[in-house]
Amino acid sequence: MYYTYVIKSLKDGRWYTGATNNLRERFKEHNQNLVFSTKSRGPFKIIYYEACQSREDAFVREKFLKSGPRKHYLKNRLKRSLSLTGFTLIEITLVIALIIIIFGFGLTISFDSYRKDNLKAERDTLISVLQKARNESINNLNNTPHGFYFDGTDYILFDGSSYASRDASRDLKIVKNPSITIGGLTEIVFEQLDGNANPIGDITLSDGINPVISININQEGRINW
Repeated sequence: MYYTYVIKSLKDGRWYTGATNNLRERFKEHNQNLVFSTKSRGPFKIIYYEACQSREDAFVREKFLKSGPRKHYLKNRLKRSLSLTGFTLIEITLVIALIIIIFGFGLTISFDSYRKDNLKAERDTLISVLQKARNESINNLNNTPHGFYFDGTDYILFDGSSYASRDASRDLKIVKNPSITIGGLTEIVFEQLDGNANPIGDITLSDGINPVISININQEGRINW
């Protein structure tokens, strides 16, 4: 898998966008000042990432997220997860003007379509997180099981047979879209080598308007939706 990601400096609030085939290790390198472009700007927090099988697709998305429209895109994608720090007054004014114009034309359908896309995007993010945890367990990375945990705010990838007994220094946190409500399973551990899951069941996603999306994890660790 290849990952396009955005991290935020907790020191100066600035963002950095990159692409890699090993998100966990790349994030660790950023925080250890091993990446020249972000040296001395850590610590960092991952605020967004996407996963795909194609290296080319990952780097195309990196280029987009580095482009001018990316701030508006990420602001809408992550909403309250990001502060407005870094957006200029002109950018904020233009966004407000755009919203007024949209309401003026009564484009209710467009908003409905946006909410549906928003829900599907969160589903894809959650599936990517689950798949990453399972793949790392199948590959026996660090000779330990890997799991998924939802703490109410973030999705957390962890090393260990349970969240309570995990190695917290290796946690990887991905911010959840605050407009989406998550239900069902909050912790899943995938066994080493075979990827079997425990416990099994469903994770549900809802925005309070569109039909609830359900992701099922079966005993073999298969992720179905």
